[in-house]
Amino acid sequence: MAQQTQQQQQQQQHTKSAVVVAEDKAERKKEHLRVLVTSATSPMAHTIATAIAQGYVFGYDQPIILHLLDAKGTMGMLEGLVLELLDCTYPLLRQVLMTTVDDSAFTGVDAAFLLYEAQDAPATQGVQTFRRYGAALDKYAKKSVKVVVCGCQVAINAFACIQSAPSIDSRNITALTRLEHNQALAQIASKLAVAPNKVRNVVVWGGYGRIPDAYSALFLHRENLLPVTETLKDEAYLSGEFVNVVNNRAREVHNARSKYPSLSKGKAACDHMRDWWQGTAEGTWVSMGVVSNGAYGVPKGLVYSFPVRVENKQWQIVEGIELNPTIKQRIDDSARLTMNEIQNAVRVEASA
Repeated sequence: MAQQTQQQQQQQQHTKSAVVVAEDKAERKKEHLRVLVTSATSPMAHTIATAIAQGYVFGYDQPIILHLLDAKGTMGMLEGLVLELLDCTYPLLRQVLMTTVDDSAFTGVDAAFLLYEAQDAPATQGVQTFRRYGAALDKYAKKSVKVVVCGCQVAINAFACIQSAPSIDSRNITALTRLEHNQALAQIASKLAVAPNKVRNVVVWGGYGRIPDAYSALFLHRENLLPVTETLKDEAYLSGEFVNVVNNRAREVHNARSKYPSLSKGKAACDHMRDWWQGTAEGTWVSMGVVSNGAYGVPKGLVYSFPVRVENKQWQIVEGIELNPTIKQRIDDSARLTMNEIQNAVRVEASA
């Protein structure tokens, strides 16, 4: 009992709440959605929190309770962020919970953005962090929670999270590859001189490493959907320059501003969750890091980026895509590398 009281006191000491909009329960049209964002003082988290509060992610009629988690010593920064959110006057934002302890952060959440931006840290550090997050999900979150693992080493970190959350369906824990998907769309659109929303069905394959693929992509031209490869007949570009530009984009951003992407990555995380929550458009797929079912020769259980369609909050891998031989070889190589990296990271972390 004394230990429980001590834990409650610690939780209260490291957790604060701000009521943004007071409302009459009798007038409530929808139940509040509890959404967690970790590393909440980071620039990427600011982009995500803003989009959630605006209604972009979960719908423009969905009231939100935002849970913001960061490390001990950041409460002042969290309070500053909440002051800004209050000043933005978002009508859907009902309450903000600020905390530096996992139990408060993960309790009852419907969706979670788990951010990790330690670019130069060893993989074992990420595994430790996401084992902790997985255990917190398992103990405190709703069993239907939808999770997107964001940042670096997402395939390894998502795998560790899944392993530590046995009561959560592994299909409910995903990895972010939407940034590379969006970058691929942008590159093809630029090459074809069309708006990015005119291009669809690029794919980003991969786990540890990314494989942009535009061989099955389509674009809208004068109300007709045309294969990209029929207009862009440039094999050297599709298998070489295009892939290199997408894979080096983060480094290019870093070289230009001495920081890795945050605005574009935050937007990508929101796109990922929005399509998962609200569904993909008919005839369109997006790229998500999900647990493999063995499709395209990727070992079952591996967290890997596939083309997916989403309906009723359930994703399905798009199967039957005819693969370019070069792409197929890259997928096989990437799957082996991803499996090895996961095994090494988990083994080293376990022996530490």
